[in-house]
Amino acid sequence: MAHNIVLSEYSLSYKDDVWILNFKQKTSYLRDAIYANRPDLKGTNLNSDDFLEQTSKHIIENLSLKFEGNQLSISPVEMKYGGLSFESTFIVNGLPSNPDFLTIKVDAFDEHEHSIVLFRVANGSDAYLNYFNQEQRLATFDFESHSYVFEEIRSGESSNLIIYALIAVLVLFLVIKVVRDKKNDQ
Repeated sequence: MAHNIVLSEYSLSYKDDVWILNFKQKTSYLRDAIYANRPDLKGTNLNSDDFLEQTSKHIIENLSLKFEGNQLSISPVEMKYGGLSFESTFIVNGLPSNPDFLTIKVDAFDEHEHSIVLFRVANGSDAYLNYFNQEQRLATFDFESHSYVFEEIRSGESSNLIIYALIAVLVLFLVIKVVRDKKNDQ
Protein backbone atom coordinates (compact mmCIF):
# COMPACT_ATOMS: atom_id res chain seq x y z
CA MET A 1 0.00 0.00 0.00
CA ALA A 2 1.50 3.34 -1.05
CA HIS A 3 1.58 6.25 1.37
CA ASN A 4 1.63 9.92 0.51
CA ILE A 5 4.42 11.85 2.17
CA VAL A 6 3.61 15.40 3.21
CA LEU A 7 6.78 17.43 2.84
CA SER A 8 7.01 20.93 4.26
CA GLU A 9 10.15 22.94 3.60
CA TYR A 10 11.54 25.78 5.70
CA SER A 11 14.64 27.69 4.73
CA LEU A 12 16.22 30.23 7.09
CA SER A 13 18.83 32.66 5.81
CA TYR A 14 20.31 36.05 6.69
CA LYS A 15 19.89 38.62 3.91
CA ASP A 16 20.02 42.40 3.88
CA ASP A 17 20.36 42.65 7.69
CA VAL A 18 17.29 40.49 8.43
CA TRP A 19 16.59 36.81 8.93
CA ILE A 20 14.28 35.50 6.21
CA LEU A 21 12.25 32.32 6.62
CA ASN A 22 10.84 30.79 3.43
CA PHE A 23 8.14 28.14 3.60
CA LYS A 24 6.92 25.81 0.86
CA GLN A 25 4.35 23.02 0.88
CA LYS A 26 2.11 21.22 -1.58
CA THR A 27 -1.14 23.18 -1.92
CA SER A 28 -3.58 20.34 -1.30
CA TYR A 29 -2.20 19.34 2.12
CA LEU A 30 -1.94 22.90 3.40
CA ARG A 31 -5.40 23.76 2.06
CA ASP A 32 -6.88 20.68 3.77
CA ALA A 33 -5.23 21.62 7.07
CA ILE A 34 -6.81 25.09 6.83
CA TYR A 35 -10.21 23.58 6.00
CA ALA A 36 -9.94 21.29 9.05
CA ASN A 37 -9.71 24.37 11.29
CA ARG A 38 -11.96 26.64 9.26
CA PRO A 39 -14.53 24.65 7.24
CA ASP A 40 -16.33 27.91 6.43
CA LEU A 41 -13.45 28.77 4.06
CA LYS A 42 -14.21 25.91 1.64
CA GLY A 43 -14.81 27.38 -1.78
CA THR A 44 -12.93 30.58 -0.93
CA ASN A 45 -10.21 31.74 -3.31
CA LEU A 46 -6.93 30.45 -1.86
CA ASN A 47 -5.22 33.78 -2.51
CA SER A 48 -7.95 35.83 -0.83
CA ASP A 49 -6.91 37.92 2.17
CA ASP A 50 -8.94 35.78 4.60
CA PHE A 51 -7.52 32.47 3.36
CA LEU A 52 -3.94 33.82 3.31
CA GLU A 53 -4.42 35.17 6.85
CA GLN A 54 -5.53 31.72 8.06
CA THR A 55 -2.62 30.10 6.22
CA SER A 56 -0.16 32.48 7.87
CA LYS A 57 -1.72 31.78 11.27
CA HIS A 58 -1.47 28.01 10.67
CA ILE A 59 2.23 28.23 9.74
CA ILE A 60 3.09 30.50 12.67
CA GLU A 61 1.21 28.31 15.19
CA ASN A 62 3.01 25.16 14.03
CA LEU A 63 6.57 26.49 14.17
CA SER A 64 8.34 27.74 17.26
CA LEU A 65 11.69 29.50 16.99
CA LYS A 66 13.45 30.46 20.22
CA PHE A 67 16.63 32.41 20.86
CA GLU A 68 18.06 32.41 24.40
CA GLY A 69 14.75 31.01 25.67
CA ASN A 70 12.69 33.80 24.11
CA GLN A 71 10.00 33.04 21.54
CA LEU A 72 10.76 34.80 18.25
CA SER A 73 7.93 36.25 16.22
CA ILE A 74 7.67 35.73 12.50
CA SER A 75 5.85 38.18 10.26
CA PRO A 76 4.55 37.35 6.79
CA VAL A 77 5.99 39.36 3.93
CA GLU A 78 4.70 37.52 0.89
CA MET A 79 2.40 34.51 0.49
CA LYS A 80 0.99 32.90 -2.61
CA TYR A 81 -0.80 29.74 -3.59
CA GLY A 82 0.43 28.58 -6.98
CA GLY A 83 -0.93 25.68 -8.97
CA LEU A 84 0.56 22.80 -6.96
CA SER A 85 2.43 24.52 -4.15
CA PHE A 86 2.18 27.31 -1.62
CA GLU A 87 5.19 29.54 -1.06
CA SER A 88 5.71 32.24 1.52
CA THR A 89 8.34 34.51 2.97
CA PHE A 90 8.49 35.63 6.59
CA ILE A 91 10.80 37.91 8.54
CA VAL A 92 12.11 36.49 11.81
CA ASN A 93 12.03 39.24 14.43
CA GLY A 94 14.43 39.29 17.38
CA LEU A 95 17.17 37.00 16.05
CA PRO A 96 20.53 38.81 16.05
CA SER A 97 22.76 38.78 12.99
CA ASN A 98 25.23 36.36 14.59
CA PRO A 99 23.36 34.09 17.03
CA ASP A 100 24.92 31.19 18.92
CA PHE A 101 21.91 28.86 18.99
CA LEU A 102 18.38 28.68 17.62
CA THR A 103 15.83 26.26 19.07
CA ILE A 104 13.36 24.91 16.51
CA LYS A 105 10.14 23.10 17.40
CA VAL A 106 7.78 21.85 14.70
CA ASP A 107 4.19 20.83 15.50
CA ALA A 108 2.73 20.50 12.00
CA PHE A 109 2.31 16.72 12.10
CA ASP A 110 -1.13 16.28 13.59
CA GLU A 111 -3.02 16.28 10.30
CA HIS A 112 -1.07 13.57 8.48
CA GLU A 113 0.88 10.64 9.91
CA HIS A 114 3.46 10.68 7.11
CA SER A 115 4.57 14.29 7.53
CA ILE A 116 8.19 15.31 7.17
CA VAL A 117 9.54 18.81 7.66
CA LEU A 118 12.82 19.77 6.04
CA PHE A 119 14.44 22.66 7.90
CA ARG A 120 17.41 24.30 6.19
CA VAL A 121 19.67 26.89 7.81
CA ALA A 122 21.73 28.71 5.19
CA ASN A 123 25.10 30.17 6.11
CA GLY A 124 26.71 31.80 3.12
CA SER A 125 26.76 29.25 0.33
CA ASP A 126 26.36 26.30 2.73
CA ALA A 127 23.05 24.88 3.92
CA TYR A 128 22.55 22.69 6.97
CA LEU A 129 19.56 20.36 6.83
CA ASN A 130 17.44 18.57 9.38
CA TYR A 131 14.36 16.44 8.85
CA PHE A 132 11.71 16.66 11.55
CA ASN A 133 8.95 14.07 11.90
CA GLN A 134 6.38 12.98 14.49
CA GLU A 135 9.04 11.43 16.73
CA GLN A 136 11.65 14.18 16.28
CA ARG A 137 10.00 17.59 16.64
CA LEU A 138 12.62 19.57 18.55
CA ALA A 139 16.22 20.50 17.80
CA THR A 140 18.65 23.31 18.48
CA PHE A 141 20.86 24.58 15.69
CA ASP A 142 24.40 25.48 16.81
CA PHE A 143 25.62 28.25 14.51
CA GLU A 144 29.26 27.78 15.55
CA SER A 145 29.52 24.05 14.81
CA HIS A 146 26.83 24.15 12.10
CA SER A 147 25.06 21.18 13.61
CA TYR A 148 21.72 20.26 15.09
CA VAL A 149 21.46 19.16 18.71
CA PHE A 150 18.43 16.95 19.15
CA GLU A 151 16.09 17.12 22.10
CA GLU A 152 13.16 14.89 22.92
CA ILE A 153 9.71 16.12 23.75
CA ARG A 154 8.17 13.85 26.31
CA SER A 155 4.51 14.28 27.08
CA GLY A 156 4.87 12.62 30.48
CA GLU A 157 8.04 14.47 31.45
CA SER A 158 6.41 16.71 34.09
CA SER A 159 4.48 13.82 35.63
CA ASN A 160 7.72 11.81 35.83
CA LEU A 161 9.35 14.66 37.75
CA ILE A 162 6.48 14.64 40.24
CA ILE A 163 6.85 10.89 40.73
CA TYR A 164 10.62 11.23 41.28
CA ALA A 165 10.03 14.04 43.78
CA LEU A 166 7.51 11.92 45.68
CA ILE A 167 9.94 8.99 45.78
CA ALA A 168 12.69 11.29 47.07
CA VAL A 169 10.38 12.61 49.82
CA LEU A 170 9.41 9.04 50.76
CA VAL A 171 13.06 7.99 50.97
CA LEU A 172 13.82 11.07 53.09
CA PHE A 173 11.01 10.17 55.53
CA LEU A 174 12.27 6.58 55.75
CA VAL A 175 15.81 7.80 56.51
CA ILE A 176 14.47 10.16 59.19
CA LYS A 177 12.42 7.32 60.70
CA VAL A 178 15.46 5.00 60.80
CA VAL A 179 17.58 7.71 62.45
CA ARG A 180 14.86 8.41 65.04
CA ASP A 181 14.42 4.69 65.76
CA LYS A 182 18.19 4.33 66.33
CA LYS A 183 18.17 7.35 68.69
CA ASN A 184 15.22 5.88 70.63
CA ASP A 185 16.99 2.49 70.94
CA GLN A 186 20.06 4.11 72.52
